[in-house]
Amino acid sequence: LETIFRNIYLIIIGKYFSASQVGFYTRAETMKQLPVINISNALHKVTYPLFSSIQDDGDRLKRVYKEIMQLVIFLISPILIFLMVLAEPTFRFLFTEKWLPAVPYFQILCITGILYPIHAYNLNILNVKGRSDLVLKLEIIKKVIIVFTIIISIRYGIMALLYGQVFYNLIFFLINSHYTGKLINYSAFEQVKDIFPAILLSTLVGGLIFVLDYFQLYKFIDIWRLLLGGIFGLTVYLSLAYFLKIKSLFDLKKIL
Repeated sequence: LETIFRNIYLIIIGKYFSASQVGFYTRAETMKQLPVINISNALHKVTYPLFSSIQDDGDRLKRVYKEIMQLVIFLISPILIFLMVLAEPTFRFLFTEKWLPAVPYFQILCITGILYPIHAYNLNILNVKGRSDLVLKLEIIKKVIIVFTIIISIRYGIMALLYGQVFYNLIFFLINSHYTGKLINYSAFEQVKDIFPAILLSTLVGGLIFVLDYFQLYKFIDIWRLLLGGIFGLTVYLSLAYFLKIKSLFDLKKIL
């Protein structure tokens, strides 16, 4: 199921849109997946056995899950939001001018990239609790939602298809977190409250990078726009996280 639906957008776009749009979508999706999959999979290899070893200790499982999810969002959200803001110089520098039409696709897909690890880790909890039957049922329900979203959005063009991805990823988070909340007493509202500070901080710093790039950095060549914008964003993000005492920063420091 996962393999089929992971590639369904390529099939749909290839069927109803031009070959160039398939290429732009593929490039945008690959670029978005780079930080998401590498960070999520690296942590998944460590966290799944960790979750399994404490599956019978509900309070500890909730605490560890909360810390790991906050850490993942603390790492992924600034990377994707900064890339969204600096998408044009990034694509031009890495792939040349001809790939710039992929930029708006990439910017929308970055939103789904932030949401992905949240509902993925919720599924981990269901698995370590031995509810693989529930995982299968939820995946079937979610695939039905994907099909209906595609049917509704395809008539409005490829951008509507991409916004449809954002929509159903939000729905997936609510579905997964609802059942996770029942198993470890950690509701969707609590999860949003815990990850919101990192996402809000990333968004605010991303806005500052946009202003800096729009008024100053546009004068420089792409590599300097990326370096200066990235260094500025990272410095401000970490400084504000330290000043606001965001716990994930100190957890990351311990890990390092």
